Order: sequence, then structure tokens, then C-alpha cells
Amino acid sequence: MKLRSHKSIMSICVVLLGCGSGLAPTAVALDRTQLGIAQLQGAGWQAQQVQVDVRVNTRPLQAQIRIGRATLDSLQEPLRNLWIDCRSVQLEPEYFNCPMARISGVFPYIGRQQFSGSMRYMRRTGAITLTLDGLKLAKGAAKLQAALRDSHWQGVLELTTADLAALLKLAEAAGKTLGVSGNGKVDARIGAQGQAAQVRHVDWQVKAQQTTINNAAGTLATDSLTVETTGQAHAGPQGWQIRAQLNAPSGQAYAEPVFVDLSKHPLTLNAAGVWDGARGVQLQQLHIEQQQVLSGSAHGQLQLDAANPAPALQVQIDQLQFPGSFATYLQPFLLDSSFKNLNTNGSLVGTLQVQDSTPVRVDMQLHNLHADDGSSNLRFEQVNGDIHWRKQLDEDAPPPRSTLSWHSGSLLGLELGATQLQLDLWDTNVRITEPTRIPIFNGALALEGFRVRKLGTPQLAFMLDATIEPINVAQLSKAFGWPEFGGELSGKITKLRMEEGVLTLGATLNAQVFDGTASIGDMRLEGALTQWPRFTANIAFQQLDLEQVTQAFSFGRITGRLSGEISDLELFNWQPVSFDARLYTPAKDRSKHRISQRAIQNIGSIGGSGGGVAAALQSGFLKFFEDFNYDKLGLNCRLTNDVCFMNGVGPAKDGGYYLVKGKGVPRIDVIGNATRVDWPRLVAQLKAITESSGPVVK
Repeated sequence: MKLRSHKSIMSICVVLLGCGSGLAPTAVALDRTQLGIAQLQGAGWQAQQVQVDVRVNTRPLQAQIRIGRATLDSLQEPLRNLWIDCRSVQLEPEYFNCPMARISGVFPYIGRQQFSGSMRYMRRTGAITLTLDGLKLAKGAAKLQAALRDSHWQGVLELTTADLAALLKLAEAAGKTLGVSGNGKVDARIGAQGQAAQVRHVDWQVKAQQTTINNAAGTLATDSLTVETTGQAHAGPQGWQIRAQLNAPSGQAYAEPVFVDLSKHPLTLNAAGVWDGARGVQLQQLHIEQQQVLSGSAHGQLQLDAANPAPALQVQIDQLQFPGSFATYLQPFLLDSSFKNLNTNGSLVGTLQVQDSTPVRVDMQLHNLHADDGSSNLRFEQVNGDIHWRKQLDEDAPPPRSTLSWHSGSLLGLELGATQLQLDLWDTNVRITEPTRIPIFNGALALEGFRVRKLGTPQLAFMLDATIEPINVAQLSKAFGWPEFGGELSGKITKLRMEEGVLTLGATLNAQVFDGTASIGDMRLEGALTQWPRFTANIAFQQLDLEQVTQAFSFGRITGRLSGEISDLELFNWQPVSFDARLYTPAKDRSKHRISQRAIQNIGSIGGSGGGVAAALQSGFLKFFEDFNYDKLGLNCRLTNDVCFMNGVGPAKDGGYYLVKGKGVPRIDVIGNATRVDWPRLVAQLKAITESSGPVVK
């Protein structure tokens, strides 16, 4: 027997009972009526191997229905071996009702179930209402309320203390592979409405507690996370209209490389928008609140899983707070830099405009920002400013002028005073629009022109014109960890440029040091931003006070003046590769020339005659003198292939060369005899000399 009807499975009972009421009188005495149907079909469903058993002489009527296989358009898998035992059948002119039923069967995705339920069938409309209670779903308890009229349906699923791991397995069984594993408890209420296989409306209330979620790659993880979300989605002419809220009050979450401690910084999201599979998401409103971190909103168009994920987006930052935002969202990207341990404070507000997934406009205000790396390499106090950046510079309408100021700071050990910069910012370019003076120690760097191109790219380039107002060299030396010595650094920096990774100086930089002058010319730095920089220059110095020099480097006391040059200097990774250095007493030096025993012995050891000099100083009457007169001194070193080819101020009578040419009585000459010296060994020797306390003369 095969029936086709627009009504549901429940109509079987009505048909059977209706037939029973019209039987001949002899049929009334029957205790039960049984009916077998090969197939029964209605809008959105189909049942096969249907058996109906009705006890017609009982009060109330009782019925049992067995269905071998049933399919619904809204489910991909069929129901099997469905058994419905209705102990109280209410047969009325308007409806057929089973208020108490026991149901069992094998259901799609959730397997074999046994539970209670109630069903009502409206005779005229064919509408069915259904309640199922006591379902076992993902190790939790579930209740389902559903209604079907023609092909229109609606349902509500309530889920209590479901196991997250079991839910994930259930999703995989339904063909939804999420790529994660997890544990935790889930409570949910999910409602849905639709027609046939089409879902038209969904609303939800979900709370997941103490959840732990991980993916195989280790790029996603949570611990003890609690999340609550509510919302609704409705299919309309333009797509799915969605409103949703999310609250994450506790636990931790990690999405490489960002780690969020939600117990410390709870998060709340409110969103509304329209989703269309082709056009993506039209984000009408997104508001985010994260305690002590961020408050802001956004609207625009998002195209997920596409090459252009944000065709148009407007972001409003009501407040970005430090240190919360730094520790949460910025620090993870700085772990391989020297700024990973920045101590920060302050806040900023602003707007960000994005087109075709690229920022095109930024306007923000900085309020009393503070940053300190704890090592004096980077420290700024009370940073304020109005920052206006544009992707493109319109010469007819340049971007609003940006200002940036700080009360005090430190950069690479240099103490900076209060400064205010006037800037233009566009694309990867920065330029100052007015001359600016940056105090450094007791001096200053007076910027006359400064421009940066391709900032943040390997093609970084800049140009600087500035004047160095006299800066105390002793303070510079202390800041850079150099031996402390006196003097002032001043000069003119003209056309200091970096292009294609090469830094050049267009003029000579002069400095006042050790009561003399020093200059750097022909400076060139290649690979400035790489691990293997190469530096070349020519350095010259005139009339340095030797007493200041030797005191600074603990070499032994020498008085007089010193001049010299280091030509064709080349450093690779800041280690000398080659140079031609010449140090000498100036020809017209009229200052007092005295040299101590320690200085004599140290100079002798450099030239390979240290043993002989030490023996001479410790024997005879020379040991009674603390220092000696000298006529002139000097040292030449030409470095090639880690070998220093050495010479002095002139050839000695009996061979070798003078490093120190004595004068008067007592007279002592220091004669070098080593013409080829291993450079690493010489460097180690000089280091030992400057770190030692000097020879003891008895």
C-alpha cells in the first residue's frame, strides 16, 4: 500500500481511526486495528515501512507507530527504527493529540535514543507540534520543541551541560570539520525557523564554561575560558541580517602570536550587520569593550576568506590604554626586538580608515604616553601629539600638520630634553616642516631638514641636515660605555643620507675632543640595517692633549700633543678589516713632553721590545725615575689581512724604529723591532694594557 499526502506521519493514526469509525458493526467488536503502509509522503518528509497498531476498544485510545525509515529535507541522514508508543490518544474533530508518548529510534548524528514526548496534529491544516524531552546529546540533556505546517517549520533546542569534546565530534559527523579539539561544558538554547531545507531564522543563547580548545598547529589555544553569546540571524532580501553579542569574562585565549588574559581584561562585543555569501559582511556596527585595554567601534564592509578581506572599513578608537594594550596586542610582535620589555603608560584616541584592505587615513591624539625599555636605549616621558597620516599626498590639499612632543627622553643612552616636532606624514614618508632643536645633554641637535622615505621597508632612505651644538664628550662617553674623556662634540652635518641601505655624509664632521680637533670625512656605511654592516671613512685629529688621552685609556701618563690620521678605514660588522693609521708628535709642538715608566713599558710591548724596556727600567739608576723627557713619539700601522705592518717616527741607529725618541738626561728610547704583528693579538694586548694597573718598578 502506498499513500501520498501533504499531511504528516501523525495523519496515519487519523486515517486509520477514521476508517475504523466507518466499519460495519461486526468490526466494532475488534480489540485492535493494524495497518501497514509501504510509503507515506508529505511536504518536506517521507516515511517507509510504516506500521500502525491502534487499540480501539480502550479508553483512552492507545496507538503504536513503527517506522523503518524516515527522511526530512532539512536533515542529511534518515531516522531509522523509529518507535512511538502513545498511551493516550485524544481524537477530536479538530485535532489528533498524543500528550504522553515514549519514543525510541536511531537518529541522525546522535545515535540511538529513548525519551518522552508529546505530539498534536491539526486535522484541517495538517499542522504538527512536537515536544521531545530527555534526549541525550553530547553527554548532556536536550529538549526539542518543533512545529511543522506544510513545508514551513520551526524548532527550539535546549541543551544542558553538554560536553564540548562530544559536540565537536558531533559537528564532524555532520560534515562540519572545525580543525580543533577541546573540553568544557556548554549550555545552549537555539531556535530556528525555515521552509523545507531552507533555514530562514536562527536565534541563540550559548554559554561555554571552563573550555579548553586547541588546534594541531598550536596556533590557537584557550584555558579555562568562559564565553557567553546571544544573537539572532534572519534571512532577508539583502542577505542574513545578524545581531550578536559576546561576553568573555574569564579565562585565557591565544591566537598566534597574541595572548589575552580575559580574567584580567574581560571582553565584550556587540555586532550588527548583513551577511551575503557573495558580497561578504556589511558591518553596520561593531562595538568592543575590553577592560583597561580598548574601547572602540567599527563599521564597513568585510569580505572573509578573500584576497581583499576589508574592502571598506572605518574604525573609531575611543580609548586605547597602556600598558594593557601594549602587553596584550603589541608586545607579541616585538618579542624578537629590543623593545619587548617596554614599560608603558598613557592612552590614545583616533580613527582609522581602510580601503581595499589597506589603511588610507589615520588621525589620532596621543595623551601623556610613557615608554621605557629599562636600559636607557629608549625612554620617553609625557609624549603628546596630533598625528595625521594619509596614504597619498595631495599637493593641492596636503594632510593636516602633525605635531609630536615629549617632556624628556633617552635614545641609545643620549639624554633628550623637551622637544616639539612639526611633521608631514604620508604613505611611507616623514618630513619635518620647521627647524627643530632637540636638546642632548648640555648641547643640542638643531635639525634644519629631515626627511624619511619608504619607512618600514628594506628600501628605507633619509636625508638630514643639522648642526651639532657643543655636546659634552664626557657625557657622550659615559652614555656609550666608552672610556670617559673631556672635550666637546660640535659641527655641521650636511647631507647625511641613506639610500638603498647605504649611509653617506656629504661633508666633513668636526668635533672638539681631548682639547684638540677630530674630523670624519668620506664616511660611508653599507648594509646599515643588516647584520653585516660595512663602514668606511677617513679620520684625522690634530693637537690632542696626550695627558687627557692617556688618562682616559689608563695607558700610563704622557704629556704633550698628538696628531694623526686613519686613512682608508674599513670596518666589517664593526670590526677593523683594513686601514693605514699614523700617530705622531706635531712638528711644532712646544708643550712639555714627559712620559711615565708605565707608558714606556706599554709602548715597548706594542713594538715587540717590552722585555728589554722593562729590564732597562728596573736596572741601574733609571729605576729611580718616575717619568722621562722625550723628543717625539709615534706609531704607524697599516692593517691588511689581519696583519699590522708597523713602523715608528724614524729608523733607529742599530736597527728597528723609534716609537719614543728620548731627550735629555736621563734619556730612554723605545725602539720597536716587530714589523709584522698579528692584529687580533695586538688588540688583545691593548685591551690587557688598558685594563691592567700597570707594571711595578722596584
